[in-house]
Amino acid sequence: MNDLMVQVDRQIQQEGGLGVHFPAEIEARFEHDIHVARSHKLACMGAVTISIYVLFLLNDWRFRPDHMPEAIVIRVGVMTPIALICIYMLKRGVSPVLREMLMTALVCFAMIFTALLIQLSVSPHSFLDLFALGLIVLVGNVLFQLRFWYALCSSAFHFGVMLYLVNAHPAPYASAGFMALMVFLSITLFSIISNLRSEKAERLSYLLLLREQLRVEEFTEKNEEFRRLASIDPLTEVYNRRHFDSLVSSLLGKQVDSRLQYGVAMIDVDHFKSYNDLMVT
Repeated sequence: MNDLMVQVDRQIQQEGGLGVHFPAEIEARFEHDIHVARSHKLACMGAVTISIYVLFLLNDWRFRPDHMPEAIVIRVGVMTPIALICIYMLKRGVSPVLREMLMTALVCFAMIFTALLIQLSVSPHSFLDLFALGLIVLVGNVLFQLRFWYALCSSAFHFGVMLYLVNAHPAPYASAGFMALMVFLSITLFSIISNLRSEKAERLSYLLLLREQLRVEEFTEKNEEFRRLASIDPLTEVYNRRHFDSLVSSLLGKQVDSRLQYGVAMIDVDHFKSYNDLMVT
């Protein structure tokens, strides 16, 4: 426990670095303590997210009615089952690494299929959807709060998809593509910074809580040891008068409640002085 306490104090006082990873022992304990709650939270957020994603069928009906069947297939027939599988696996229980990979894959699939919808549409209004793609980045980095490195990788993937769409999809007027790209880049950077700060705050809070738990455990162990030492004779290592008085008080209290009767046996050890002198020497 002392080694763990030293590691915790060192992590709390550490300056510099990203602060999004602990030494192996603390990291394992951290994931063990937060895994169930985080999996439940991600499952709930996944359900909310896929519901909103399906509601964007209203946007498809308004701006690309000619591709409404494809939108229904993608949003309801493809993305919804993928999301439900991820949620089911989270509820059943998966490893921390697989948990983060599932949610990262979910937002990446959402970006891919949304980009496919935009590419399929011939409506001039479809270009406006590029300005809404930042919502997918916000879902992964802020709503799901993916672990930083997963958030960073997924954001890079999203930006690559956005670059492709800006170059492949015709803009209704000059510089519109550049404007959409800058808005997307800004959302990505802000959400990554928010994600990093959120994870650092979560980990710092955990370290402070863990330090207090370790201190309580240490004090409890010392308390038990002091109590034991106060109740035994250091020479013979048998219970002393203090323990006898405490035991008698406890038994008398039980006797009043249960009306039990107790007996006391007095034992006299002959030549105890010789035994005592022998043990002292």
